[in-house]
Amino acid sequence: PETSNIPLMMLTCKDDEGDVVTALELGFDDYMSKPFRLKEFVTRVKRMIKRKKEIIQATETLPDEMEQASLIIRGDIKIDPNAYVAYVSDEKMNLTVTEFKLLEMLANKPGRVFSRGEIIERINGMDYYATERSVDVQLVNLRKKMGHCKDYIVTIRSIGYSFKKM
Repeated sequence: PETSNIPLMMLTCKDDEGDVVTALELGFDDYMSKPFRLKEFVTRVKRMIKRKKEIIQATETLPDEMEQASLIIRGDIKIDPNAYVAYVSDEKMNLTVTEFKLLEMLANKPGRVFSRGEIIERINGMDYYATERSVDVQLVNLRKKMGHCKDYIVTIRSIGYSFKKM
């Protein structure tokens, strides 16, 4: 989480379109093949840093009134699905993407019980292989980050998890 906002550029001698697409799909912010021009490289790096700063600034502030309609508010928890950010008592939580998706899914349907298998399928897709116990690990980490709101997520023994109705 601490390094998730660091921009990444792939600098390589490969210039095949498939290589470029693969790198961008893997999360690289930019791609340059050698030989490259130094001024172009410096300009691209500056633009990447500027874009990342703008994204960070946009997600560090609470949404304005117009965007609050999309907020999910459950007790002291606020979730902004558009910005992929969640707050506990107006303090931003530092969540991984999986933790965020898990919190959002549970909070969207308070009282509904989600099985571990269903959680894996909804968050990662049907093709993703993970053990059902990996959900338990994600929940432990999420609850730690939720602080005094950790009890909002209820364990349904031998079945799965639910978000407490409020």
